[in-house]
Amino acid sequence: KPYLRALHAMYPNWEFKAYHTGLDWNTALDNEDIVGKNLIPNSSGIGWKSLEEGAYNWKTDSFIVYDGSTWVTASKAAIEYYMDPRNFLDEKSIFQFEALTYEPTYQNLDGIENILKYTPLYKTSYVYEDANGIMQTISYGETFIKAAEYSGVSPYHLATRVKQEVVTGTTTVSNSVTGTVKGYEGLYNFYNIGAYHSTQAGGAIANGLKYAKYGSSSNDALNDSTLIPWDNRYSAIVGGAYFIGDSYINRGQNTIYLQKFNMTPYYTYSHQYMANVVAPSSEGKKTALAYTGAADSPVVFSIPVFLGMPESACPMPTPAPTC
Repeated sequence: KPYLRALHAMYPNWEFKAYHTGLDWNTALDNEDIVGKNLIPNSSGIGWKSLEEGAYNWKTDSFIVYDGSTWVTASKAAIEYYMDPRNFLDEKSIFQFEALTYEPTYQNLDGIENILKYTPLYKTSYVYEDANGIMQTISYGETFIKAAEYSGVSPYHLATRVKQEVVTGTTTVSNSVTGTVKGYEGLYNFYNIGAYHSTQAGGAIANGLKYAKYGSSSNDALNDSTLIPWDNRYSAIVGGAYFIGDSYINRGQNTIYLQKFNMTPYYTYSHQYMANVVAPSSEGKKTALAYTGAADSPVVFSIPVFLGMPESACPMPTPAPTC
């Protein structure tokens, strides 16, 4: 409460709601502290990486990689630090608890461009062929507005998710959205949907592009709604947004935090969008950029509360992470 009172004094139009999970803190932590479930870059300090069996090879003195070439299992201390909401009740990190529904009264193109600044998508347009075979020109920012209208998901969240998933530098993007991957030419996956962990070079991207081509093997209706195949940028962004809304936000995982740590009654502790344990914090900070100059916006935050939480906020492992 002291953290929220301080924020309310600075931003009186912000609204804070408690999300009572009904879950015991230690039980929730044990269910998240499973080897390979929560990942962190191998470049992180020793306190951030798990030494449990299956996470660390004592014979070779090396951490076992679970995704790409660098992602290893996070330590229990790292998981509980990022799980504890009290560590992130500041004016930027709190956006991992923002309710992710589309609010057209205050979510707008300027906010989206604030998020996309310093990326290749900032105030950039592309050309695509629409369903009627007509060539259209639209900016990425405008596309996120269209995606929000179609899916009911916050365009700020969608832009932030894309920035987190596929932007690799100020002028570069992941192969997920170049349309040039061999065997998957002309396909795009801006949210890395279906890009399951793989230690093979390019394996996760190939998995995502396979989804972009075929979609769900058991749900034709979902494929229609998500505009599969994602053979142009527009359908990939707008259709992918519908997938996120249908699969996560509209089922109760309606904050970045709950998409990472699923504390809802729907597939509790599983059905988690990302493995990166740092993702809610980093995505929250990126979302905060959208509200620069718009502090009066009536943003709603849904903050999880557990039973039997520690008296004090869980401390950060040392040394600090490099990600």
